[in-house]
Amino acid sequence: MLRDLAPGVTDPAGSEARRLSRRLGGLPLALHLAGAYLGSSFAWWASFAAYHDALDSVELPAALDDLEGPGDATLQRTWDLSLDTLAAQGRPQARQLLLVLSCFAPATPIPARLLQPQPLAGLLAGHADPPRALREGLQGLSNTGLIEVSGSYGPGGLNAVTMHPVVADVNRRRLATLAETDRAAIQSTAAALLEAGAAGLEAARPADWPAWRLLVPHVNAAIDLLAADLDPAVLARLLTVSAACTEALLGGGRRAAAEKLAQASVVAAAYLSRDDPAAMTARGQLALTLVRRGSIGEAEMLYGDLLADRRQVQGDDHPDTLATRHDLAAAIGLQGRFGEAEQLYRALLADDYRLLGPDHRHTLAARHNLARMIGRQGRYAEADKLCREVLADQRRVLGDTHPDTLATRHSLARITGMAGRYAEAEQMYRRVLDERRRVLGDDHPDTLASRAVLASLAARQGRHGEAEELYRQLLADRTRVLGAGHPDTDATRNELAQLAARRTGIDG
Repeated sequence: MLRDLAPGVTDPAGSEARRLSRRLGGLPLALHLAGAYLGSSFAWWASFAAYHDALDSVELPAALDDLEGPGDATLQRTWDLSLDTLAAQGRPQARQLLLVLSCFAPATPIPARLLQPQPLAGLLAGHADPPRALREGLQGLSNTGLIEVSGSYGPGGLNAVTMHPVVADVNRRRLATLAETDRAAIQSTAAALLEAGAAGLEAARPADWPAWRLLVPHVNAAIDLLAADLDPAVLARLLTVSAACTEALLGGGRRAAAEKLAQASVVAAAYLSRDDPAAMTARGQLALTLVRRGSIGEAEMLYGDLLADRRQVQGDDHPDTLATRHDLAAAIGLQGRFGEAEQLYRALLADDYRLLGPDHRHTLAARHNLARMIGRQGRYAEADKLCREVLADQRRVLGDTHPDTLATRHSLARITGMAGRYAEAEQMYRRVLDERRRVLGDDHPDTLASRAVLASLAARQGRHGEAEELYRQLLADRTRVLGAGHPDTDATRNELAQLAARRTGIDG
């Protein structure tokens, strides 16, 4: 490996390479780093023997000797030489960049949108041209094998950076030994990079969901690594990014990933005051993941406690308080308490119009949900009228294929079917299903919900064989996507059993 990575180093018999390899303990990563360094244009040493001697002359701080095992110390010595050379050749920022990168998820592409010059300005303060300093620092780390930079559109996109887990681990240990001021600068920079990476993305916009998914592992890693040591204000900003990531994951149907991130955020929020807005938002996002899991009663209790806290701390008219009222009303409606939910939505709408305006997305959503609750109580004509009115406004404000607009189209089709106009409802559902498949994907829970209603409509119109096959396919997909114990999976299983029983009775 050494000779392949550094073909320009003279060693005809290979004895120097073998000796250096033994010195590095045969560790593949250490061999890779040493070979990449000696094969780069930055190398101070022209032979394997000279590099071997340099390794033995490097003195690591006593703290690192205490923290690291023999293998880690060997690796640290190996790349310390590379970093020292980069610093001597005018790229001292490489060492700081490596520490910042270690705050993110190792072995996972860090998208280029995360590595922006402005959040790094404090670490690059000595450079007249921060963007150039960033490029040269990353190039130096790449040329010496400490990071990999994607040269094509791979999983993380063009110019994504990946750090080996061992490099990340040892640098995280080194980060813990820094003086408090230096450590805080690295940590706050990592949080600022995540903020900048999320800027301009919308959690409810399907086109942005792939970008959010690239950020999620790095937000998770930063929360796990940094939360206990962060300044409270910086932690609050990090949790705000996490909340947006959770919302985007739920919007894209990634329930398990959203729940994992929400749980980590609630644990991290314990380092903040319970009254901190970011801590309250973390609780709300966890409750929302419980709703999507089907644990509606548990979510309702969390929303009730959260609403009381928001009213006391933020006041009745704060947008976050309004948002929690929306979530609580939705949880109550999902448990079949349609009349109670209707009254909550009517009260909400008065405040939505006053505080947010008629075209705000949350106001439109409240109008849609009010129509749903009215329809579930059998007042189909009233519900149909309200649903068509909000649909026209959503199409004007959000567009015809926005997830909220599609949800209202789904509800309108449902109301049409509940009113007994099955054929008309079926055609409406088919159009919604086509759009949901195109916008959300085949495995999104909303897409599966449209398929469930189509199966039900086929059964209601006497097409029992077709309905049974649709339910069987849906049961397999819901089991795979949502899990065998999810309420939607259970409902599909029950519908299939009832349909089979009815068919048996008819055939008998």
